[in-house]
Amino acid sequence: MRFFTPKVKNRAGTVILVLTDIITLVGLFYLSVFVRKSVMPYFLDLPGLFVKLRMYYWIFPVWFLILLYNGAYTKRFTFWDEVKFLWKVTLFTSVAVFTVLFIGRLGTAFSRTLILTMCFVAFLLQPIIRTYIKKALNAVGLMKRKVLIVGSGDSARMALMALNDEPNLGYEVAGFVAASPGTPRRP
Repeated sequence: MRFFTPKVKNRAGTVILVLTDIITLVGLFYLSVFVRKSVMPYFLDLPGLFVKLRMYYWIFPVWFLILLYNGAYTKRFTFWDEVKFLWKVTLFTSVAVFTVLFIGRLGTAFSRTLILTMCFVAFLLQPIIRTYIKKALNAVGLMKRKVLIVGSGDSARMALMALNDEPNLGYEVAGFVAASPGTPRRP
């Protein structure tokens, strides 16, 4: 019995993608803290950042739940669709975080500049990081899914070229299935 079946490889790839997304979000947060503390004071007249950083950790479950709700680990996207998807998640997360701050009247306890900086940094870097992680997972055989192309004509060749041109989807064409001669064709 083979232990590393395609289903196990796909699930292992999904678990690794979840973990790397969490690590990426934490890394982007600390990069934002660095930008807010060390870079922004040179350009803007901002007060010092005197908040406890562990107060911000509630943002990560919110971000992760929005990723999860929108299908970040169940859907396969082309590169630009994934960029658009991650931008949408970043926008929804920032709206959700600021809504919580507004409703809870917590605006003075949190640095809104830091939250906006994190959203901006995530807007720029998260699609790049996630794309490279998915490429690495596909390169080692995780997150790959074999597909069959139904047909054998020009449209089947075009489908093959389209799948080969978009490695972000993680599909590997296993072969073609020709339509049987007695089956009526759709126009």
